[in-house]
Amino acid sequence: MTTTSLAASDQGAAVGMDRLFFGLALTATAILVALVLLDHHPTSAALIIGGFGLGVAFLKAEFSYTASWRRFLTRGEAGGILGGLIVVAVCAVVLVFDASAVPVFVAV
Repeated sequence: MTTTSLAASDQGAAVGMDRLFFGLALTATAILVALVLLDHHPTSAALIIGGFGLGVAFLKAEFSYTASWRRFLTRGEAGGILGGLIVVAVCAVVLVFDASAVPVFVAV
C-alpha cells in the first residue's frame, strides 16, 4: 500500500534536474547543428534550432498531458485534461472523415 502526498516537493531538486536536462539537450542540439552545417544544409540547422526553441517553450509552459494531470491532482484544475480530450476528439473525427474519403478504407 502506498500513500500519496499532495504537498509541494523540494523545488531545488527539480531545478537541478532541469539544468542537467537543459545542458544535455543544448549539447545534443549543438552537435546536431554542427553536423548539419558541415553537410551544407543551413535550413535544416534552422529547423533543428527552431525545434529546440519550441521544446524549451513547451517544457517551461508544462505543455503535456502529464503536466495537466499533475495540475488536476494537486490544484484541482481540469482545463488541461479537458483540452487534451478535446484534441483527441477532434483528431478522431478528422481521421474518420478523412479515412472515409479514401476508397481503400471504405467498408464494403
